[in-house]
Amino acid sequence: MIMAVIGYVKGNIAVAGWTSLMVVVLMSSCLQFFVLGLIGEYIGRLFVQAKGRPLCIIAETVHSGVVTPV
Repeated sequence: MIMAVIGYVKGNIAVAGWTSLMVVVLMSSCLQFFVLGLIGEYIGRLFVQAKGRPLCIIAETVHSGVVTPV
């Protein structure tokens, strides 16, 4: 997108309207990839939560000075 704008400013673009078309296409595709990433994060976190695994595993417990393995 930066190259298209620089080419427009320098006057190197042969077809009229090409720069504005490229800017619109690139901005919309960037927005689309951003939203797709958000959806991926959401689905990934739902998948991890749906497994039902504990956040940590306790190796041993201590009750009144007596250590018992779990």
